[in-house]
Amino acid sequence: MTQAELAATVDLSFKQIRKYEQGLNRIGAGRLYRLAAPLDVSVAYFFEGLEDGSRPFLDEREDAETLAQDFQAIALPKRRRAFLRLVKAIADSPALQRQWARQS
Repeated sequence: MTQAELAATVDLSFKQIRKYEQGLNRIGAGRLYRLAAPLDVSVAYFFEGLEDGSRPFLDEREDAETLAQDFQAIALPKRRRAFLRLVKAIADSPALQRQWARQS
């Protein structure tokens, strides 16, 4: 099936399908479900080959909103500063980033 045929089948533009395929746009769960049917695959097909169940499509906006809400819930300023130091340490250290990625 071509990208144009798939786009017509799921009522999207060819350009949108191409962006999904190139990884330029994230695909929501509902849209992923709609794409699986005309391709005659299960939704699980899109996740084959991923190690330890890691999430292939991170919703960074949702993650940022959750992080901000959780951060606001930390009542003690001392704990907030400690949390910020932890985040900065992880962000600045490729080794720590890899370690956290393996654990999540």
